[in-house]
Amino acid sequence: MVLTLANKKSMIEELATVAKTAQSLVVVDYSGLTAEEVTLLRKQARAADVYLKVMKNTLVKRALQESAFNCAVPAMAGPALLAFSMRETGKAAKLIDNFIRVANKLEVKTIVVGGELLNAKSLQKVAALPTYQEAIAELLGVLQAPLGNFARVLAEPQVKIARILDAVSKQQSVNS
Repeated sequence: MVLTLANKKSMIEELATVAKTAQSLVVVDYSGLTAEEVTLLRKQARAADVYLKVMKNTLVKRALQESAFNCAVPAMAGPALLAFSMRETGKAAKLIDNFIRVANKLEVKTIVVGGELLNAKSLQKVAALPTYQEAIAELLGVLQAPLGNFARVLAEPQVKIARILDAVSKQQSVNS
């Protein structure tokens, strides 16, 4: 397929728009994947709200120039598949990590989270990041713990008195 200048501009604009709203980026070398495996990966990406794109590296470099993912431009050499997490930071990393376990044909080139360039070894760490819902639940648990402890401390004197009275009544019934 021959790309016209208008097509190239629209592709750059689309990727630049995605890059402005995305949470993270995983760049992988996808050479060696079959067409069926690429189709499966795309299907899983749609289900996980991950934006996948394969473009010419020169177009990717132009699209990422004014985004937080500009630091990934040096990794744009050879075949590169871009996986952008749109809502959850670790979704793209989780998708790629799971796919590597099934079909060990992908090679992670680089990862970008919050404008910070990470190496390929960080894939599992980024994939293990909690989702938004999990993070909120953890935060609520942390916030709730001191209140629960405070309530137990306030209730402890009454519990001790009840235990003492129970022990005294048991001892009196044994002595009688």
